[in-house]
Amino acid sequence: MPSQPIGIWRCCKCHKGHDIYNFEKGAHLTSILNCVCTHRSCSNCTLDGLIKKFQPMNEPEVVQLPEDGSKQVRFGVFCDGCGLSWRAQGVGKDLSKKSALHRISALPKLLAKRGAHPLEKLRHVKSMTNLSYPESDIPPSASRSTLNLRVLSNEMTKGHGKQAEFATVMFVGIQCTCGLVTDPSSLCFQLVDPPRDLPEARSAKTVAESTVPTFNSTPEDLARGHGTPMLSLKGRQHVNPLMSNPITEGA
Repeated sequence: MPSQPIGIWRCCKCHKGHDIYNFEKGAHLTSILNCVCTHRSCSNCTLDGLIKKFQPMNEPEVVQLPEDGSKQVRFGVFCDGCGLSWRAQGVGKDLSKKSALHRISALPKLLAKRGAHPLEKLRHVKSMTNLSYPESDIPPSASRSTLNLRVLSNEMTKGHGKQAEFATVMFVGIQCTCGLVTDPSSLCFQLVDPPRDLPEARSAKTVAESTVPTFNSTPEDLARGHGTPMLSLKGRQHVNPLMSNPITEGA
């Protein structure tokens, strides 16, 4: 049994809270839900902490895999009869689903297999431009370098990191050892990672809240007469408009 709980399950019948512990490996992601009122969980119960309530929109559902490369599905469902947790079951042999960026980057290969376009080698040049068109309407050059989607994919990967992977899983229809089968009324959940750099984030927030913005005059402003009735600009004296007509009470 892990030493630290990851969250709290609150029973919807008696409203009592119970600690939930996480198991990294195996079919059972968490400890068994067991309340003194004999309730074993349902979709009306609440989850707090690093375990969040999850409501599938479709069956099967596409979920995101963790970024650590383990490809472990961190989504699951609780059995209504005994409170045992079950990891969401993958659909098919391959759980990974390529992101839209990866599918777009594969388009050049698909186009190459289908054969070259009749105008593939035709390149836009200045001699093809209608001089009566406004400059904003001139079409851009259609060279291979500007249409290489794989290069765009690689640039986005360098700038934003590797794209997340996904898995197609089922929450309904899982056979539990107690004999019951999970259904749409079962409590589904998702395990999340703790917030990163929480102490630093709190410290930055505290400094931002305690710092009151102030506006001070620079030495150049003081030389020009900032804060006085007369301003000195380009060697001439001018009346300070902010101080020549002060607003008084009752005006």
